[in-house]
Amino acid sequence: MRDPARESTSSKHAAEADAPSRKQRRGSHSRPLREGAAPAEHDSGKRPREKQAAGAPDAPKDAKKDAAKPSTPSADGEGARKDRRPSGEAPKKESKESASRDPERSVIVPKDALEPQSMVDTSANKMQVKQRQVFRENPNIYYMNGESLSRPMTLPPSAKVGIIVIIVIAAVLASVAFYMYFDATTNEPAREQARMQEQIDRAVTLDLPDMLSMLEADDATIDAQLKSTGATFFERSAVGSGEDYEIVKLPADVSLVDAAAMYASGVSKLSPSQAATLLNGAWDLLVSRSNGLDVSLHYADFKSGSEDAAIVNAIAAEDLERGDVVDSGENDGYGNHYTQGTIMINGVSYSWTVSSLPLKEVYSIKGLPDDAVYVGIRIKGAAE
Repeated sequence: MRDPARESTSSKHAAEADAPSRKQRRGSHSRPLREGAAPAEHDSGKRPREKQAAGAPDAPKDAKKDAAKPSTPSADGEGARKDRRPSGEAPKKESKESASRDPERSVIVPKDALEPQSMVDTSANKMQVKQRQVFRENPNIYYMNGESLSRPMTLPPSAKVGIIVIIVIAAVLASVAFYMYFDATTNEPAREQARMQEQIDRAVTLDLPDMLSMLEADDATIDAQLKSTGATFFERSAVGSGEDYEIVKLPADVSLVDAAAMYASGVSKLSPSQAATLLNGAWDLLVSRSNGLDVSLHYADFKSGSEDAAIVNAIAAEDLERGDVVDSGENDGYGNHYTQGTIMINGVSYSWTVSSLPLKEVYSIKGLPDDAVYVGIRIKGAAE
């Protein structure tokens, strides 16, 4: 293959051989020779012999003989390049850049890829150095530019706006959640107390039954007597069911369907306002004849204000004052305030007991009034 560098060097030497030097063209006509100077050689067609540098030793004869011998060119033209070097000149080493630009090579590699420059010790630079080291071993491997990975992580303006919008929405939602929590823990109990007090103050009456008139009647007569009043009743065990007769009188403004749903869920699971709606104006009557006559009446008293006052009002409502009071106290063995006595009905003696305790001790409902009282009246005949 032809080497452009060698062709340019040979043509330069040929031009110098054909054209006489500037001193030879002037000759002896332009300037007289200095005294003692030797005349210049005028061999036309011969290239003037190159003058040896001052102070440089003569080239050895062997070197001249070797230079005169024709060199055998190698397959890649290396011998031809050696023949065209001036005699006595040491051979030059090929630089990496010139070797990389050799058209006979299959891949042209820039010098910067082979020799990494000194760089700051960063993760991106370490990665580039490692890539270049691998590239030296196999120059056919190429890597994408990873400088974008080392640039500072800055958000675009649109992303910043989006983040601000998300923060504002989150703050609004947090404020709403905090208000709902504060309202449920602080304001809702106050509103519930107001609703409960409204149910307590509504115009309802207890309309307690006449228990003394039931002592000589059977269950069917008692049931007919109660239902003749026109009140709404909820029968827990009807007459003739084979169980103790039990019936519940409902408040005048509570339907049977609503009362059944409340009793089915459990009174203790109701809210204070629901409990006041169901209990205020209601009572529960139980007649048992399994071991003598035993008539019991229970109700919630929201009006009396204390346990002792509720006992006094209950004795007056059932006309037990005409009997004799036997005992009273603040603890009947179960923690109840009580009053006990006896009464004669048509020559038959009956014992009675009126007891009371706070309503919140009967139903575990938070928020019930502290002065609400649960009252129980019990009349028992002689055991048969």
